Amino acid sequence: MKKIIITLLIITSSAVVFADDVIQSNFNASDNPTLKSDTSSSPGCMELGCTLWVFRNLLVGYLDYPYQNGYDFNFVHPDFSNRKKEPEKNENEVFTSYSESAFDQNNPNDNNLNSNFYNIETGIFSDFNGINIYTASLRGRFWRIFGPQIDLRVDNLDSNFFDSAAIGFNFPLFQFDYFIPEIYFQSVMSGNDFSKNGNAYGIYISSYPVKPVTLTYKYGKEDYDDYIVTENTFKIGLIIYRFEVFAGFQSLKSSDSKCSGYVFGMRVWL
Repeated sequence: MKKIIITLLIITSSAVVFADDVIQSNFNASDNPTLKSDTSSSPGCMELGCTLWVFRNLLVGYLDYPYQNGYDFNFVHPDFSNRKKEPEKNENEVFTSYSESAFDQNNPNDNNLNSNFYNIETGIFSDFNGINIYTASLRGRFWRIFGPQIDLRVDNLDSNFFDSAAIGFNFPLFQFDYFIPEIYFQSVMSGNDFSKNGNAYGIYISSYPVKPVTLTYKYGKEDYDDYIVTENTFKIGLIIYRFEVFAGFQSLKSSDSKCSGYVFGMRVWL
């Protein structure tokens, strides 16, 4: 776990330096045609990957909630709007107006996207054999490239086998409206009275393909000393303003226990 976190920190710090170089070179190239022609040579795979990571992580912004009115994208987009535009004065009008661009026309009153977002979720997982598991979670971004990942699960079994409380962080790989894969790492407690300690890790994929639909998929493992719990969850949701209702399928299994069934609930975008 420590090695993974250190590796992520090294990659992030390297990407920040690379981002500064990319942005600076782009601005210099736009001012100097000769420099622009020199920098148009084909970059290597590493440079392309780093550039994609930078523009789809370090430079993105978020709407207040998916499919917010007034924008021509669904949730996440490269955020260049933080570079304020000076208003252009029209001599035929008393008031000034901002220069017309696609972004300004879509939302002239708010040129800034958010560098963070949060949502809370509560739901019920109903197993085919009569097991009910109540879930709650909080997730989002503190800042573009990392955020909280908190999950609570409580079952109606006497053994409380599937009970768990996990807290940790998520790290996006790339962020597009249609495909946002991320990895997460958590410290988790489980079992009766949460007496067992372990680590949780996995992938979480979200997608905002067309208004008002959302898609999410989670595959993860909770690793304890004497057993491992594996989770598979797929959800499809519908967003109305900041509120989202969802339904889907979930399975939880360990070496000696398994439950599968339907999950449904609500998510609120804060």
